[in-house]
Amino acid sequence: VIKAALWCGLNGIDELALAPLGSNPFADATPRFFQSFEDVLNLATSHNVRITRPFADLHKADVMKLGRDLPLELTFSCIAPVGGLHCGACNKCAERREAFRAVGCVDRTQYA
Repeated sequence: VIKAALWCGLNGIDELALAPLGSNPFADATPRFFQSFEDVLNLATSHNVRITRPFADLHKADVMKLGRDLPLELTFSCIAPVGGLHCGACNKCAERREAFRAVGCVDRTQYA
């Protein structure tokens, strides 16, 4: 993310959209963090890049509802991949599986 943000600032791009979800409990997903990150980015590049978080008020099931007609099996959310596949055991894989169930979509994800 840092590399992409710096690239944006150095190449005159005015907006960078990131996708942390509202259910993310970590400090690096808060509005305060992203405002500070934006401030540092703009100081470092002498350019005004606005960081937006279009999914900040959504949960994984909300996003799956929005993308239910897209090839969601091509998305990746695992934090402990095995051989390039979702591990199927971490909390992000569990959240993913639950979101598929919640929206009534078949989970075509390949798990290790």
